[in-house]
Amino acid sequence: MLEMGVFGRTAMGETLTSGYFNDQWRIHRDGRLIHAEAVLLDGDIGQKLATPAAGGGHISMGTLIYLAGDAEAYQTMTREHFAAYADLQIAVSAWQQSLSFGPLPRITPSLRQLSTRFLQHSGRRLFPASGIYRR
Repeated sequence: MLEMGVFGRTAMGETLTSGYFNDQWRIHRDGRLIHAEAVLLDGDIGQKLATPAAGGGHISMGTLIYLAGDAEAYQTMTREHFAAYADLQIAVSAWQQSLSFGPLPRITPSLRQLSTRFLQHSGRRLFPASGIYRR
């Protein structure tokens, strides 16, 4: 699963000053909760995203979750793949058959490009039976 959030388009000169963003989701496997995400931003979202704890000045964010028995094996590969991008902050976590990471690029178009490059680079390994990456 890949989810992206964008809070203003810099190429269009947009700056988000106030709003309300509430994003919550849960993933269950065999009736058990295995992953949960919750983000709530309201008021001056731009100011909140400027703080180091919330976004460090980044105006876009993403989350990619890979759930499979071999998910933990991809943690190092994921970190190494994204280490080449100087303008990116990223958190990578692997635990109990789950790999998740959240990139925070400085500019919004990078989020889509980074996610696409990662899936192209690792997709054949992560999704070999899906047929998505066959030529």
